[in-house]
Amino acid sequence: MGDVSQPLSVTIAGATARSGINRTKLYELVGAGTLEAVKCGTRTLVLVSSLDAYVASLPRAEMREPRQLRGTHQRAAA
Repeated sequence: MGDVSQPLSVTIAGATARSGINRTKLYELVGAGTLEAVKCGTRTLVLVSSLDAYVASLPRAEMREPRQLRGTHQRAAA
């Protein structure tokens, strides 16, 4: 029997909470066919497997060192 603690699908609100992707972007991804979704009445349900695969396929973020703010660097003594 399957793992009942993990849903097969989530609502758009659930997909937003799970992934951190905003509602508008999720609808764009569903519309483009990038994310798989189904309809249950009027509710749009995103397949968790599709959402997880999409997030896993995103490129890794490269973090840069923060720039110094203007006027915060030390000036050489005269």
